[in-house]
Order: sequence, then structure tokens, then C-alpha cells
Amino acid sequence: MPNRQDVRHNVWLSGEFAEAEGRGELSIAYQPIVDMQTRRIVGAEALMRWHHGTRGAVSPNTFIGLAEPEGLLHGPGAFAIETALDDLAIWRAASDLADGLFVSVNVSPSQLEDQGLIDGLITTLDSRGLDAGDLHLELTETAPPPGPSGTAMLNRLHGAGFHIAIDDFGTGYSSLLRVQHLPCRSLKIDRGFTTDLATSATSRAIVRSTLQLARDMGLDVVAEGIETEDQRDFLHDNGCPMGQGYLFGKPATSDDFRRAFLNGSLTP
Repeated sequence: MPNRQDVRHNVWLSGEFAEAEGRGELSIAYQPIVDMQTRRIVGAEALMRWHHGTRGAVSPNTFIGLAEPEGLLHGPGAFAIETALDDLAIWRAASDLADGLFVSVNVSPSQLEDQGLIDGLITTLDSRGLDAGDLHLELTETAPPPGPSGTAMLNRLHGAGFHIAIDDFGTGYSSLLRVQHLPCRSLKIDRGFTTDLATSATSRAIVRSTLQLARDMGLDVVAEGIETEDQRDFLHDNGCPMGQGYLFGKPATSDDFRRAFLNGSLTP
């Protein structure tokens, strides 16, 4: 149980995060998502970063964990989507190698309650010359399940052509029920299972089962947290189509991502 000082600090930090976007403290970093067979980059995950004015860099695990239950991710979530689409449009204008790339962005339960979400997304996409397939929306497995209106919004997003993914699969609220009842098109295997592949028979079994489940349901899969060739080989040999992790590239600013991956090669 957190002590009183921890509670006060968390309340203070939540309040600071609520004002972070207005102070210009939020930014987006991008980590490549690759085809596991060819290592060709097929997309980029947009990762929110917070650099507090006095505290410095705050871990996403900290600020998202505090902000999500309080419904504070609506504005920052919209900022992340708009920034990611801006950057994707810039990449495509700068290099033909960016054609076909998608950006993957987390969407919070509070965003799904916004009845204007789809119209806003389509307007944002149209203004940048992009379409719904260029944006993958990730529903974090550790977030509370969406309510009836949120589930209805996910179905509407799916019908409009948006790609819905379940992030951190296997770590949160009734994973299999989410796959059964939500209109997802892909699963992201949590890095906790990837990290333990070399040492844990349980993790290997879970990953194999997840990949088989995805094949049976016609879903794509992205494995997160790939850091070694052995991890990559196991995932590739067991039919994992896509992956991301330090083996292929660390999160980078938009300019650094473009210089590293869109100046002549899409292969890390």
C-alpha cells in the first residue's frame, strides 16, 4: 500500500502531466517495426515522451500508469496521433522508401468515448494525404476494458478501415475475451515473453500458442522487445510475421528515424 508521501507525489505528478502538453513538454519518438523474414521496415510505433521542466525525463510506465485511470490521456493521445501523422506525411514527401509505411499509436479508453473521434481522424488523415490504413490504433492490454460505447467506437473504427491492435497481449484484462469481442486485426506480444524466450519454457509455449491463435483467427502479430538474434530466430522460425526492439532500432526522433531508415535503405 502506497504511503502518504507517495500518494501526494502521484497527485502532484498527475497534475503536472495534465499541463504538460500546454507547456510543450511532450514529444514523440519512433521505433521501427520490421518484417521478420526480410528485416524490411514496414512501420513505426509512436511512443510518447515527457520531459518535465524540473524533474527531467519521466518514464512512460510512470506517467501513463498515473494518467490513464484519471482519464488524462485524451488530449495527449490526440497530440500523439496528429504528430505521428504529420511525421509520416513528412517522411513520404522526403523519400519514396516511406511509401506503404504505417504509424502505430496507442489509443486510450477516454479517446474511445469521443463520438467525434472518427470524423476527426478522417479529417486529419485527409489533410495530410493519408488514409485509414496508414494509422494503426493500439489498445493497451493493461488498460481497463472499454465500456459499451468504447466497444461500439472500436467497431465503427474497424468498419471505417482503421487497423485495431491489442498491445501488450497476454498481460492484462482477459486477453482471450478481448480477442473474441473486439474487432482487432493484430496482436502485439508483450516484451516480457520475448525477453524470457531463452530461459523460460513457459514463455516459449505462450508465444507459440499466441502465434497459432493468431494464425487460426487470421490476425497479424508483432513481437515486442526483440534484442538478440536468438530471439529473432525463434520468433521467425515459429511464424511471427513482424517484430520490433533494440535489435532493429531504438526509439528515435522523427528526423533521426528518417535519416537512419529512409535514406537509401529500409533494412536496419
